[in-house]
Amino acid sequence: MQSILTTHAHRIIAFEGIDGAGKSTMIDEVASVLSLRYEVLKERLAPRMVEVFKDLIDKPANEAGKYQDVIPGEFRHASYIIESIVQFKLLKDKYLKYDFLLFDRWLQTNWAYLPEVSHYREWFEKVSAYIPTADLVFYCRVDPSIAVKRLQERGDWIFLKLGEKQLLAYLSLLQERYDSMMQRNTMIMLDCEKNIPELRQQVLETIEQKFSVGAVEETLVKGCASSHE
Repeated sequence: MQSILTTHAHRIIAFEGIDGAGKSTMIDEVASVLSLRYEVLKERLAPRMVEVFKDLIDKPANEAGKYQDVIPGEFRHASYIIESIVQFKLLKDKYLKYDFLLFDRWLQTNWAYLPEVSHYREWFEKVSAYIPTADLVFYCRVDPSIAVKRLQERGDWIFLKLGEKQLLAYLSLLQERYDSMMQRNTMIMLDCEKNIPELRQQVLETIEQKFSVGAVEETLVKGCASSHE
């Protein structure tokens, strides 16, 4: 369903993809350059309910990610939709202070990781329209085996929980879902097996073209120069 909130002063740019794809890295890289000229906020969509679930389930059990096994996926999906609506309502004045909001994950995460909301589906479709439409969504794509290696190297909880083989199968399934969404979504794919400066330039050039902000090119040059100092 199309969002009914089609206009906002800031620009919403989201980065999507499986765990270990490089979303956070790309956000940091892009923010470091854009912030030389613009007001930039790095943000997450619906972050509070995840922390609530962790406090209720993970901490008492002393097991990271256990809430995903205990709390039904459909309930989590519904809660994230509601929180997203509230998030933009409560933080409206704060967001207006920024030129760019860079989101680590967007609504595609729910579609890839969680079951669709089937109970009261029509109602959720209606209220979801109060979530603003992202201006750009970049799909960080990487071979699942590379993502597994990255998660292993940083000791990520999901690697410790699932192990190499199970995690590879899980990420491969998620990758298939994201690839399927590419067929019917307006996500822009980033080959996140390429080097970071090249990817950063691709994102910034896309932003420049999308928003007709010529200053990004100048900022890009300054940002690249500073990154090599």
